[in-house]
Amino acid sequence: MPAEIRELRSRGLEVIPGSARASTRLDAELESFVTETVYLQPLRLWLLVRAAWLCLRRFRRITDLFERMFSGTEGLGRRVRALLHTRLGAYYALLLEARGVEHIHVHHGYFASWIAMVASRRWESLSV
Repeated sequence: MPAEIRELRSRGLEVIPGSARASTRLDAELESFVTETVYLQPLRLWLLVRAAWLCLRRFRRITDLFERMFSGTEGLGRRVRALLHTRLGAYYALLLEARGVEHIHVHHGYFASWIAMVASRRWESLSV
């Protein structure tokens, strides 16, 4: 990943690393990204409240995700996690709102992708 970020930056793109939580064990190559990385955790209560409100006020932006969530063959546990990760996606959108992000690229599967997909929705103005 560091090589990919450096390559994109060498092409003039601004890259903002993101992670669910800070790791205590990083190799030397990743250490340089720690201070610029946007972390979901620790969660901030006031941002969680804003994220829930954002989901309610702009529900039409994520209606299709709820249709997917509740019409598939997944079990109840996976549906509940998808619901929680939808809120985390709105939370992540709030963390990124002042940075002018145009594209979110994810390297991990199901739930990381779901969070990024929610965060990437065109929320219009996030001020709620």
